[in-house]
Amino acid sequence: LCLAVVVGTTESLCAAAIPFLLGRTVDAGLVTGVSRELLVSAALLLAVGVAQALASALAHIAEVGGWLHGTFTTSRLVGHHVTRTGPAVGDELATGEVVSTVASDAFHVGNMLEVLPKLVGGMVAYAAVALVLLRDSVALGLAVLLGLPLVSLVLALVIRPLHARQAAQREAAGRLATLGSDTVSGLRVLRGIGGEDVFAGRYRAQSQRVRQAGVGVAATQSVLEALQVLLPVRS
Repeated sequence: LCLAVVVGTTESLCAAAIPFLLGRTVDAGLVTGVSRELLVSAALLLAVGVAQALASALAHIAEVGGWLHGTFTTSRLVGHHVTRTGPAVGDELATGEVVSTVASDAFHVGNMLEVLPKLVGGMVAYAAVALVLLRDSVALGLAVLLGLPLVSLVLALVIRPLHARQAAQREAAGRLATLGSDTVSGLRVLRGIGGEDVFAGRYRAQSQRVRQAGVGVAATQSVLEALQVLLPVRS
């Protein structure tokens, strides 16, 4: 995780530095032509570009490693806990809740460890860009300093309903897993009384609820991702 933070911050700073160096290179070429200043600026631009490419590759490796570590460590801990407690875990939690923890919650833990380095790198680059712009133009620097929090506020208005729909989807998926495990454990009884069709209908109905909840999550997620692209561009 520390490695991912370091290389992720390096990648973000390089990405922020490239437009600045590109501007200096173009200015040097227009003002002095082919000169030492132009060659130095071009060399710096090339070096930063190579550094960004290397940092991007390393950051991806480290972020995927963090995701794998968070996901599988969580799954392993849940597995060890269930093994120690045995059937007693069913007294407090439904089987579907345990399954959802391994199948869904563990991935969210991994996603958090994957996104955290990007968050740190983005904040550092945000501060660096704001300082550079404030030095050149106070108005432009303030636009960046105030614009990003406003964008984040607008996105937060979409994130709250997204979390609510994700919670509803997780609950529906947990009920579906519980229904499936109960059906499998009582399969002989169901066949004996001829209740397979009834339970199949219940499972089918619950599966449709999970699908509808997933569609709702996807719709809200699509709006959020579209705003993440639109709002910074408009700003």
